[in-house]
Amino acid sequence: MADAYLAKLRASLGNIIGKIAGGTLETKYSGRIPEARIFRREGADLVVAAPAGRFKSNQTYFQVVVNQLYVSQDRRLWVEREHLGAVWMGFRYDGAQRSVPFVVGRDLLVDRVNNLPQGARIEFLDVRVGKIYPYSGEGLALYLGLWSTPTIDWATGIFGALDTIASKLTVAASLSQALELVDVLNQGMSTVLGLNAVEAHLNLYQEFQDPSAGDVGVLQPGYFVIIDAPGVSFDASGLQVIDGRLHIVRNGDAPKPFFDHDFLLFSIVYYANHPAATDMFEKQYENVLTALISSKSDPARLSQAAQEYHSLQSHIVTSPDLTRGDKNALIAQYSQSLNTDAVGLAVNLKAANVSFAPGRPTRLPPGLPRPTQAEFEAVSAHLADGDRSRNPAVAAGQAAAHFGAAVAAATGARAV
Repeated sequence: MADAYLAKLRASLGNIIGKIAGGTLETKYSGRIPEARIFRREGADLVVAAPAGRFKSNQTYFQVVVNQLYVSQDRRLWVEREHLGAVWMGFRYDGAQRSVPFVVGRDLLVDRVNNLPQGARIEFLDVRVGKIYPYSGEGLALYLGLWSTPTIDWATGIFGALDTIASKLTVAASLSQALELVDVLNQGMSTVLGLNAVEAHLNLYQEFQDPSAGDVGVLQPGYFVIIDAPGVSFDASGLQVIDGRLHIVRNGDAPKPFFDHDFLLFSIVYYANHPAATDMFEKQYENVLTALISSKSDPARLSQAAQEYHSLQSHIVTSPDLTRGDKNALIAQYSQSLNTDAVGLAVNLKAANVSFAPGRPTRLPPGLPRPTQAEFEAVSAHLADGDRSRNPAVAAGQAAAHFGAAVAAATGARAV
């Protein structure tokens, strides 16, 4: 990852990085859970379920998931403070390096805790950070933190405002649609979290390198944990992940859920293909079908269907949220769907000199008579009947002889 990019990311984090550097982050335990200690349950057995895959630039996707966040704070003390979960991801997106902030806001950190019974464990599970993004090389920089401040008027208002702005990033269909909010949110969160009244509970800042750059600190799918315990003395040898939850094994006993200290367990998830690629463009394809159906009563609408189809292809090709492989697969899929749906709707895609393929429509020579739809269907039926009555072997021989004669005429040779 380029030094200039890291400098830009650190600048956007501003007060947060400064506060971490002046705090006790270095005393907390953090690390990657070894692949041999990641399991899933199958009945009474534990089966190794290490995340697979290798990130390749412009070929794969990633997503960050907070699998488990546990705090031992009493529920009464928790609701007496304003809390904010902050996540920054620094990665290459749409041709530029981005430092994109996300907020785990009041709905999760405050409102749901208020509904818990007295003495209940405060635990948050499977919170997905942002969306699934294409990996475009140059590594990944990641910050995760849990912050709080006494519940006072300014904190409630400002935390609520940050939550509202951040929600726009979450609901946007594409990050490209909300990039104008990124700088605003970066500045606001960095300023607020740098205030003295704001207390950091859990912090982790880590840089993952491009897999093609070497073997140290490589970006790869897996589970990572930060524990609110001294890093120099905490024994992490018994930590395991079972079904996405942190466990610990002691003295050869069966693994038990880990609740000894506050902790944050997160994962970097690998995708070979985008699981919702088709959903991104389904509404546009519906516009194509609507125009095709309308063309049965109004032939002029066939041109509109072609325009809608070309627009669909353009949006796929220019989407920053898909890899090139997924773009090509989608274009081929919609091409096949178009032909299949046109047959089902009894619409002739070649009529009215309209082209659904890329490029300009093929123009017929001036004065050449153009068949009507009825004539087109009659000739097609006649050809189909003729094909059914012909002997395939005889037809093939005739075609070969015709081809040979054509070649001989073109080259001046004698036909054999």
